[in-house]
Amino acid sequence: MLNQYLFVTSNRDGSFPERLRIISDEQDTNIPDADELTGSVKKVDVATLKAQLSQSYPAPEFRVATAWANTWKAVQHNYRGLDYEYD
Repeated sequence: MLNQYLFVTSNRDGSFPERLRIISDEQDTNIPDADELTGSVKKVDVATLKAQLSQSYPAPEFRVATAWANTWKAVQHNYRGLDYEYD
C-alpha cells in the first residue's frame, strides 16, 4: 500500500527536518513507521501546513514537498534521485 508523505528537505545538508505522513479521513491512524516521522497531518490540512512550513523553512535553502511511497525510508532514500532537475 502506498502512503503519502509531506516533508521538508534541506538543499544544504540533505537532511529532512520535518517528516509527516498524510492521513486520509478513511485511513486508519496506525502508522507503522511513526518512529521515523515527526508527525502526521490530515489530508484536508495539507495546504495550510505546506504554507506554514514554507514560511518556517524558506527557499532556496529548503524545499517543502510531498511524495508517495511504501515507507518513509523509501522517500528518504529515493527522493533526491527522483527530484533531480536537468539544465
